[in-house]
Amino acid sequence: MKEKDMIVVAHCKFSNGSMDEWISFYNSQAEKRSKFTSNETLGIVSDSETIFTWTVGSQDQLAEHGADPEVAANIARMNEQADVYEAREIQDSDGPGQYFGVWTFENETPQQWIDVWRADEKRLSRNEVFAIVNDNSVAVLLEAFGTPADHAQHLERPEVKEHIERINEKAQIWKVDPLSFD
Repeated sequence: MKEKDMIVVAHCKFSNGSMDEWISFYNSQAEKRSKFTSNETLGIVSDSETIFTWTVGSQDQLAEHGADPEVAANIARMNEQADVYEAREIQDSDGPGQYFGVWTFENETPQQWIDVWRADEKRLSRNEVFAIVNDNSVAVLLEAFGTPADHAQHLERPEVKEHIERINEKAQIWKVDPLSFD
């Protein structure tokens, strides 16, 4: 029986080495990951912090990857710490908690998009971690409050609706829970 694919989100911080070194190692592992992942997204939070997401076909292979001596040695060398989450579709019954999303847009830089989000005093989130994926996309790990219905109403606010339409914004958002490898 085939395992059900799952979406994994990792928020990584490291205190040794540079972002260039981290990305170089991450990229060097792409062929190994391709055996059990798809739909990878990598965003840069800061000089020592990233958020990435993968669709994973096998939790066993994910665990094996994390235990690979080369991967483990790089994690130790860079003093990397990661919070890892499993993402799932949002349910009507979901309420406050951790969420993750990837937003794409046009006619605005990622920093402009982030600034608009942060300036919204009526936003329904806090403790956001913004990661720039590319010139037209931002990944966000956040703590949301309110219900899915509250968020739907938020999107109907004229200033929010106008901004979304003007930049042709699209979003994929999931509820996330800490992932356990037990």
